Amino acid sequence: ERGYHMHYGAVDGPALNRPIYDTGGGYVLSPMARGLRLTTGVELDERDAPPRPLQLDLAEARAREAVGLGPRLDPQPWLGRRPTLPDSRPMIGQAPRHPGLWLALGHQHIGFSTAPGTARILGELMCGAGDPARHAAFRPGRFI
Repeated sequence: ERGYHMHYGAVDGPALNRPIYDTGGGYVLSPMARGLRLTTGVELDERDAPPRPLQLDLAEARAREAVGLGPRLDPQPWLGRRPTLPDSRPMIGQAPRHPGLWLALGHQHIGFSTAPGTARILGELMCGAGDPARHAAFRPGRFI
């Protein structure tokens, strides 16, 4: 998964004082120290594929319909890579071939909200509590 970010100058009109998420336009617009930051939705592509600005251009056009955006402030969009696991489930458990190394990763952009559940699962596994088969769906070795 990849996504694009761009900063924009402010224009006259009501100030944006909190982030907005436009699900129809496919972007989030947030007030920042430099102005407004627009972030796009997810683009699925090879990790090192060349950038394709179309997604950002479309999101920018939608944002301009809703909010006053000034000029782009960055010479190039920032392209962020968002690691994604093939089955969209996190890896939680002991690393294969590395006893004592415990993993909790791959939460698909929702790690902050899933942290309490992940901590509980990891704690159970590390302490040998409960039935390990209950958490097999998150086993780090499932792709080996």
